[in-house]
Amino acid sequence: MLVVASSALVLAILHNIPFLFAVGIFSGYMNITGYAILRQKRQGFLNQTGLLERVTSVLMLLFSLYFLGYGIYILFQRDYFGLVFIFFAQSSFRMLWQDWRLFKQQGVAPSTWLLVHLTRMIGTSIAAYTAFLVVNSSSRVSLVGWFLPALLGVPIIVYWSRKLKKKRTL
Repeated sequence: MLVVASSALVLAILHNIPFLFAVGIFSGYMNITGYAILRQKRQGFLNQTGLLERVTSVLMLLFSLYFLGYGIYILFQRDYFGLVFIFFAQSSFRMLWQDWRLFKQQGVAPSTWLLVHLTRMIGTSIAAYTAFLVVNSSSRVSLVGWFLPALLGVPIIVYWSRKLKKKRTL
């Protein structure tokens, strides 16, 4: 998936497609952090930030601010597509907050690593499939491309989130 995110960034820059650029950054962040939490679990040092986590988080914070500003700018031009960028910013800020809490051990259970890993990897897939369907679809079916991956992926995230939370409370 990191190759997909990287290729989305290259295509977005070459063809000046801001949406694809945002998806590339967003899915790349989810992929890197989903991998990082799994790596930390395997190496037995959960809740410790390494260089990868710090650099990735700082870059995502900067891009989140850019997404927010760009989304507001587009909205002021009466283009409601700016809401997509504001959504990316809001989701990114939420993930950054979750990562900060996880790495600082503030109110996060040690078994949370699996939930974070699963939600980030499934989220990466949703973002990649959405970008593929939206960029490559005709205008008639573009609405399907926007919602189909989320309609299929979000219930999987909800199912596993509930299952893992239930398992932690037992």
